[in-house]
Amino acid sequence: MLLKNLARLLLVLTANAALCASQNHAYDGAWWQATGRDQHLGWLAGYIVCTSEPAKKAFTGFSEYTLEPKVTDFYSSRPNAINLKVSAVVLKLIRARAVTPQNQAGGEHAGFDGEYWRQVPRERVGIVEGFLACHQEFEIEKGSFSKPASRYAAQISRWYGVDPNDPAVINLRRVSVPIEKVLLRFKDRPHGPGD
Repeated sequence: MLLKNLARLLLVLTANAALCASQNHAYDGAWWQATGRDQHLGWLAGYIVCTSEPAKKAFTGFSEYTLEPKVTDFYSSRPNAINLKVSAVVLKLIRARAVTPQNQAGGEHAGFDGEYWRQVPRERVGIVEGFLACHQEFEIEKGSFSKPASRYAAQISRWYGVDPNDPAVINLRRVSVPIEKVLLRFKDRPHGPGD
């Protein structure tokens, strides 16, 4: 009987830990190794665009396509760095000149809008995760995002009018709105005094 109760308790604790981890990721080497290239590219894209605002130009001009294999190599060759945040690894790579910036045209959110979102269905969850990591790290926006990134990705897709069965479909009146601005529409609502 005691063993059954311990097994149930262990199951409940494991499920709770998994739920907490899914909603508050530590975007580190363990996460990087547990996810795939599409999610990496999305995360880097979201993080780069978010950190490219005028006050934080640390990653401006760097491409997720040049950074992704370098970050993968970094974690693969340094198993002891598994707890190091992805953002810290990217900064290390940039400072060590392991990657070079690309020329980018346009402003702060250039091309990172509904049209981009429509074209990268497999990277969408990663994009949201990158934005959320940036927002948390730099404390950009008051409020919180307590839902899983996949839920926000689905909400953003609906807002843009993207049809998963027809990649050509999008709401033309909303297509030019930056992804980050759309994501901010879905942050948690503050609770009133009696809530």
